[in-house]
Amino acid sequence: MSNFDIQAAKKWLDEIPGGSLTDVFDVQWKQFASEPRPVATVFGSYDTGKSSLIRRLLVDTGVEVPEWLTISARHETFEVRGVVLAGCVIRDTPGLAVGAKDVRGETNTKLAQEAIGLTDIAIVTVTPQLATGERELIRDLIDSGWSTDALWFVISRFDEAGHDPDSDLDGYKNLAQRKIAELRESLGLDPNTPVFVVAQDPFQYAGAERDVDRDIWDDTRDWDGMAELSAALDRVGGSDLGLLRAATEQRFWSQVVATVVGELRVQLREFETALADANELTARQDQWEAALDDLDAAARASLQGTIKEAIRFAVVNSDITQEQIAAAIQSSLEEWYQKVGRDLDLLLQDAEKSVDRQRVEPSWKRLESFVAAAISKETSNDVPDVTRLGPILSSVGPKVIAAIVDIDGLMRKRSGQKAKGGGAARQSDGWSRSDTEKVAKMALTAAIVIVKLIDEIRSKLATANQSREQEKALKDQLEADATLVALDEWQKSLDEARRVITEHSGLDAELALGLDESVDALRNALRRASELHEIEDSCATQAYEDTRVANG
Repeated sequence: MSNFDIQAAKKWLDEIPGGSLTDVFDVQWKQFASEPRPVATVFGSYDTGKSSLIRRLLVDTGVEVPEWLTISARHETFEVRGVVLAGCVIRDTPGLAVGAKDVRGETNTKLAQEAIGLTDIAIVTVTPQLATGERELIRDLIDSGWSTDALWFVISRFDEAGHDPDSDLDGYKNLAQRKIAELRESLGLDPNTPVFVVAQDPFQYAGAERDVDRDIWDDTRDWDGMAELSAALDRVGGSDLGLLRAATEQRFWSQVVATVVGELRVQLREFETALADANELTARQDQWEAALDDLDAAARASLQGTIKEAIRFAVVNSDITQEQIAAAIQSSLEEWYQKVGRDLDLLLQDAEKSVDRQRVEPSWKRLESFVAAAISKETSNDVPDVTRLGPILSSVGPKVIAAIVDIDGLMRKRSGQKAKGGGAARQSDGWSRSDTEKVAKMALTAAIVIVKLIDEIRSKLATANQSREQEKALKDQLEADATLVALDEWQKSLDEARRVITEHSGLDAELALGLDESVDALRNALRRASELHEIEDSCATQAYEDTRVANG
């Protein structure tokens, strides 16, 4: 018998973004594998007669019907429970309620699906009308790697199909064959997939009773189909459990990989959307950063001209005093600081208005929801459910989680500022009194240092014979040093402007980078899973067929 590499599947589960899941599923498997008998699970909608089918099998073999087995056409089974029969464990499951919006219906469907994921034999029950609302669930089941002898179908309650077997037995049997063919065609079943047609309680002889005598169905045994189903279970109970359980293990881990892949794909879509939105908003932020760079370049160029003119004035006029030089430089710097400051202020106002407009756009709203859900781990009608991203964020994207925390703080701060009416009020000319005072202080601070530099150069030029090249070098050095002094104050304003732009936009460069890394990690995990699942599918199919042949 061939086996696909289960260890490779576990290794992949160990390495997926968000942290290892191997232990979680390993516990489930070991708990199931500890059962020493084959497990057959009855699966289907709540009105397909699952419980009455199990009752009939138990009564026919002389096994006491447990109290939990309730026979009804309503939702009466709320747990997955089992009973030993013919060397097997027969499990009853809650009825499927496809499309149900109530908690009970959703819970029952989930329990049934989980149970069918861990069983050696799946017995799917349908009514004579065949699968209707539950068809897609059954199709998913068929496509999840079952061998032809591990997935059974039972068309139950066939005495209700429309032909009375007592008066028209041939018509009853012909109808049964047509229904089998119709079921195989509608679900695309393999020709070797077992399909049983049964009337487990013909004409409701037993009804909802639990304690029933076996002979109540003696008159219908020739046509009710239960003997064939019982014989099939007997064969399973007497077969080699090792082969059967090995096939179940292969199918279980294959389905685990498929399930996790489905979750990762959902997460990838969430991350890709967030990344696209972050990139879009970051691009706009980059535009303002570029505008700020252009303003900075223009400011530096104009400052160099201002400094050069001030130095020329001081050096050429050797008879003017330090106080006169300082006054001239301070005046020039104040004029420069005021101009570039007004330009900077206008740019920030434009950026703020642009951000206010973009905050009502879908891309911002989606990203804001993404951040809010990641931070709060709570959802509402207005916030998409992305709490499942938590493990991914904590493991794959430490940069993302740090950026999201920062952004959340910026968003809250920004909202608080807007609620209070924004920042400090500006005068009509764009400058407040505090701004004017700040400019004067900046100019004075820079002027004092620059005058000292000029004084030093004037002393050198006066005390020593300098060549033209030396004089030019001294003046160039003076110009460079003086420019740096003035730019030191400007750089503080520039840094503050960059902080304000980031605060207004609510974005951080690390967010897009971290999201990009997370998207890459998810894509790589899915790529590896695709390679792994191809191996699993081919090997598992061979293993299932080996099991079928070995069991005769």
